[in-house]
Amino acid sequence: MTGLQAWLTSLGHDTKLVGVLVMLAIDLVLGVMAAVKLGTFRFAYIGDVLRTDVLGKVVPWAVLYLLVKATNNVELGWGIDLSTAENIAYGLVIVALAGSVLGSLKDLGIGTGLPPALTGKEKADPPPKEEPAPKPA
Repeated sequence: MTGLQAWLTSLGHDTKLVGVLVMLAIDLVLGVMAAVKLGTFRFAYIGDVLRTDVLGKVVPWAVLYLLVKATNNVELGWGIDLSTAENIAYGLVIVALAGSVLGSLKDLGIGTGLPPALTGKEKADPPPKEEPAPKPA
C-alpha cells in the first residue's frame, strides 16, 4: 500500500470525518421526510442542502481538516494554529447540522417539547412600527 493509499484509508476510519458525513446523511434524510410530511417537498430541496450544508459548511471545514492532516500544525497568528481553527470549524459544523436535525425532528412531530431556539424554528416578531411624532402646532 502506498503512502497515499494509507492516508486515504485512514480518512475512512477517522471519527471526525465519518461523524460529519453521518450527520449530513441524517440531516438530508430527516429533512426530506419532514418536507414530505409537511407537503413542502421539492427536488430543489436536495440542491439547497448540497449548496448550504455541503458547500457552505462541510467543504470549508474539510479543507481545513485535510490541511491539518497533510501538514504539520501551522501557526496562523494571534496564538491560533491551524488545528485550533479546524476544531472551531468542526464544532460549528456539528452544531449547525444538529440544529437542522432537531428542526426536522420537530417537523416530524418528534421532540416537540424542545425549545424553539434549539430547533431553529423560532420566528421573531417583526419590530413594532413607530408612529411619527405629532407636529407641534
